[in-house]
Parts: sequence; structure tokens; C-alpha cells
Amino acid sequence: MMLSGLLVPLRALVVAILGAGIAWGWYTGHRWLSFVAPLVVLAIGLTVSEFGVAKLPEDPVTAVRMMPWRILVPAVIAAGAAGIAIIVAAELTLPDKTAKGVPTPNSLKEIVTALSTAITAFLAAGFIDWTGDANDSRLADWISSTFQKKYKGYFVAESTGEKLVYSGYVVDGWGGAARMKRAKGIAEEIETGGSRVPPP
Repeated sequence: MMLSGLLVPLRALVVAILGAGIAWGWYTGHRWLSFVAPLVVLAIGLTVSEFGVAKLPEDPVTAVRMMPWRILVPAVIAAGAAGIAIIVAAELTLPDKTAKGVPTPNSLKEIVTALSTAITAFLAAGFIDWTGDANDSRLADWISSTFQKKYKGYFVAESTGEKLVYSGYVVDGWGGAARMKRAKGIAEEIETGGSRVPPP
């Protein structure tokens, strides 16, 4: 229970570290790495998740193991946003003195610091939740929707198989543990053939 409470801040920390890595590449002359590395990770996430989708409807257990790799997509976007926030904050940092040697007013420094902090907070709030995997997350909704499309007309109405795909009463939600439970139940129904629509 305590560990689950740390998942959101842990995701935020991972995204912040990746964002810092992107900013580091930008400022150390490895700008190509700042673009290529996130794109590679994004491509891996999309490819593995699509392999998972291709496993439906015959192999739902493998599908639910591979489809969550799609979470890398919002994670990369969040890391990119964090990297941009760091770069913007660095660019907005004012020197102690202007080009003419005049001290920069403290009030102006505080305004710029507050602005960069606000930008960072906005980007974090906008993307961190997107990388979640709870019952009501975007990932869970996408997996649920994909299963329901792939199994449309596959099982007899009101059968156990159909309920495992469409019902919220048999299994609560589409979070990680719930969808594995659903997938194992669906696999069992496919194996026994008890819920399948008879061939024409």
C-alpha cells in the first residue's frame, strides 16, 4: 500500500531525470541525442504495444503484457516537456549584472524565477498523470477500448467471456491487476470454447 502511494512521485522523478538528461544533451553539444534517444524509446513503446494488439483475440494474456508498453509514449512526451522546461528556466535565468555592469534588480530576478517555476509546474501537472496506469487512466481506457473492439461479436451474448470483456461487475476496472485477471479468464473461455459464438 505504501509503495503504491510512491508510484506517482516516482514517475515524476523518473520523468524529471529524463528531462534533465535531455537538457544536458542540449547544453553539452549533443543536441542530436536529445532528439534521437526519446524518439527511439517512443518507437519501442509503440512497436511492442502494437505487437500486443496483434495478439488479440487469440492470446489475451500476452496482449496485456505487451500493450502497457504504450505508456512509454506519454512518458517520453512528459520527459521532453520537462527538458524544455529546464532549458526555458535556464534561458530565463538572469545574470547578476547586465551587459553594462548594472546590477539586475532582485524583483526582476524573483519574477523570472517564479515564471520558470510556474512553467515547470504546469508541464508536470499536464503530463505526469497521463503516464499513470490506474483503472481510470488513459492507458487503461485504451486497453479496454481495444479489447472491446477486438472481441466484438466474438463471444455469445451474456456469456462469461463477453462479461469479462465488457462488464465492470465481473472484474472492477482495467488497471494492471484487473486486466490480467480479465485476460486469464478470457484465455480460459477461448480454450474451453464455452463462450465462443458457434461457427456458421
